[in-house]
Amino acid sequence: MTMSPAPLWTCTLVLFLGLVSPAVAGTRSPDASAALSLVWPPPPDSVRVRYLGELRGPKDLGRSGSWLTRAAQGLAGARSHEAAVLARPTDVYAEESTHVFVTDASTGKLHLFDYSTKTVRAIGSSGLGTLTKPLGLGGDGQGHVMVTDPPSGRVVVFTLDGRYVRAMGGPGVLLNPIDVAADPRSGEAWVVDSYLHQVVVFDSTGRVVRRIGKQKGSAPNHQALSQEPEPISGHGAPEPATKIHVAGKRASDVVENRGTATGEFLYPISITRSPDGRYHVTDGLNGRVQTFDAGGRFVSSFGQTGDTPGSLPRPKGIASDTDGNLHVVDAAFNNVQVFSNSGQLLLSVGSLGQELGRFWLPLGIHIDRTNRIYVADRYNGRVQIFQYLSASPAAPGGPSPGRDHRVASQKGERP
Repeated sequence: MTMSPAPLWTCTLVLFLGLVSPAVAGTRSPDASAALSLVWPPPPDSVRVRYLGELRGPKDLGRSGSWLTRAAQGLAGARSHEAAVLARPTDVYAEESTHVFVTDASTGKLHLFDYSTKTVRAIGSSGLGTLTKPLGLGGDGQGHVMVTDPPSGRVVVFTLDGRYVRAMGGPGVLLNPIDVAADPRSGEAWVVDSYLHQVVVFDSTGRVVRRIGKQKGSAPNHQALSQEPEPISGHGAPEPATKIHVAGKRASDVVENRGTATGEFLYPISITRSPDGRYHVTDGLNGRVQTFDAGGRFVSSFGQTGDTPGSLPRPKGIASDTDGNLHVVDAAFNNVQVFSNSGQLLLSVGSLGQELGRFWLPLGIHIDRTNRIYVADRYNGRVQIFQYLSASPAAPGGPSPGRDHRVASQKGERP
């Protein structure tokens, strides 16, 4: 068989590019160097937040195809089909810096970014743990991740490898659960329900122990849950698990529970638990953060609507670092504002844009035990990762096993 000159030349070039690509990947690119210099506040002030990288898909975990695949994609000017799996991320939770969970409401998926296997996979797609439209994320500190599923009115609990454990809530209990935080010692789960305008607290068995906020109206018990066998598998037998289906028209709001006084809510959005055991809730249309003790008693609040730094015109996700500072995402400012636990504005990170370190309608935020900050940057289709540098030398903040994000791989560092 005779090979024409053009294909021979193409194959030679592909071979050459494949041979040199490892060397290219191991050098520090200008973009990587620029990313590493992204810090807040800028010099000469002491740096408190440093940009680390982003997550979009498996390639950001350090995974790459063969040299032939990479070279062919380079010639075609195309990125790997697995380069991005996130479309419109809404919330994020990280455990042990090796498992990062991301909800994507636009696709109805809960993604697990697994650094140990360098893979990304969707969980909650079958059985009793089936998720309809996963939204908020939290963890119990005992090896479980909790995800809110507003259409079913449930909070579903999974192990870190994606196995279903249990669920709480349901019709007549929750109406629109959108975020969750837990006490690792007591096992209590605090669930933000934006349509009930309440925080609903469950014990470790899934029983409601208290409701925070006005209680003039309750969740309507109008949804019907039916359990049906899974579709017939390729082996001709139904799977033993069951799938949850939701039927019935949903009520949009419990108007009589809306409130503006202390301890009341007007479309609460997110919740976090700080190291001192207190819970902090972003109170959406009241433009504030409210703080409660472990017994559900109101402690304090800060914030107001407005357009000046420190205001909270559209507060979304909230997270606490090991120093007790509160990092609040604001979708109007397209940034993260860092407050002391007394409500003093300390720092602002980011602004509107598509560049590294900028945001386009950010929503969820999580800070892990090493003070790594994860922000769901919705319209940019990514999770951006930062490092909070603690003011306290005793607090953790150094590298951890989950450091193999995009910028680190560009530097040629070991994950």
